[in-house]
Amino acid sequence: MIAAPSLMASAAFVGARHYTSFMSSIESFDRQDPPVAGAVRAALIELTRVVDMLQAGSLDGLDDHEVLAVFQDLEAQRRRLPTVDHRLITELACRGTATKLLARGTAGLLTELLPVDVSEAKAQVRAAGVLGSRTSITGEPLDPVYSATAAAQAAGTISEKHARIVTTTIGALPHHLDGDTVASAERTLVTQAEGLRPSDRTRHDQQPHCTRKLTSADRGPHCADADE
Repeated sequence: MIAAPSLMASAAFVGARHYTSFMSSIESFDRQDPPVAGAVRAALIELTRVVDMLQAGSLDGLDDHEVLAVFQDLEAQRRRLPTVDHRLITELACRGTATKLLARGTAGLLTELLPVDVSEAKAQVRAAGVLGSRTSITGEPLDPVYSATAAAQAAGTISEKHARIVTTTIGALPHHLDGDTVASAERTLVTQAEGLRPSDRTRHDQQPHCTRKLTSADRGPHCADADE
């Protein structure tokens, strides 16, 4: 019978070996620096070029209103970028890339590849799970779990924080509510979020008036009277 200290030492050795193998896989990936092919590579080159231009381009010829307009347009594009993350994370999960590289799930892979904190990586994976496109077991494309939120984020009309508040709020609704009711409530929250700061959306116990009515009375999303 193996003594407890020996078991602990064996477990520590296995854990260390797993981590070393994982890091070796990541470092090998970095060293290879595989080129991104085709249209995706061209898009990345163009993105780099545009950012370089925005960083160095002169703003002298713009008046105050035009500078503000640039800020608004830039924010809209910044808000759209998480939807690209959703696509990439979904693709990695479908390919089983984390398993191939001996990572502890896709979030574990992201923490070393990018690198980011574990909490941030897990939040990204969760967001991709509910806001990214899906595929059925028969291979048919499916809309995101929260399609209205995903569409607004793709359009740049809501931020990543807005999206998280909406999906968390809708996810907390009673499970017995029918799909149409939940979808209608989501659309209402998205519409409201497009004109509010995230802090405005969370002031009332992180539950907006429309969904408080749903949870308290279990009735349909009569959100037209949400401003009463």
